[in-house]
Amino acid sequence: MLYNADNELVVSNVDDAWSEYIRKQREEELQKVITEERLKPIETRNFMEMAFRNGFISIAGTAFAQILPAVSRFAKNNKREEMRQRVYEKLCAYLDKFKDLGNNSASEEEDDFTWEMPEVTVLGAHARK
Repeated sequence: MLYNADNELVVSNVDDAWSEYIRKQREEELQKVITEERLKPIETRNFMEMAFRNGFISIAGTAFAQILPAVSRFAKNNKREEMRQRVYEKLCAYLDKFKDLGNNSASEEEDDFTWEMPEVTVLGAHARK
């Protein structure tokens, strides 16, 4: 229990207060990166949940590209690679800062991971001609 100078109960459970503080800081800082870099919010949060579960950020595959804003690859002054590197560095710093603080991944009963995988159609032998 934690009391203030007037001996009033401020926090009954320090662990709960710490977890709540970390949760708020984590959300505020991720929102700041999302806003600054114009990232897709839902995709970015899902991507970072996966990064916390894996313990690293992967830029292989399409998941990282899906969080980035649309940028023409054919524009005259294309800064896509510069933006990718900047976002990667910010998200790595964010992951490093929060990965060892508090509960970073949802528990099994609170699992809200919602990464949507695209549908894949497999053509069977009967579909080939």
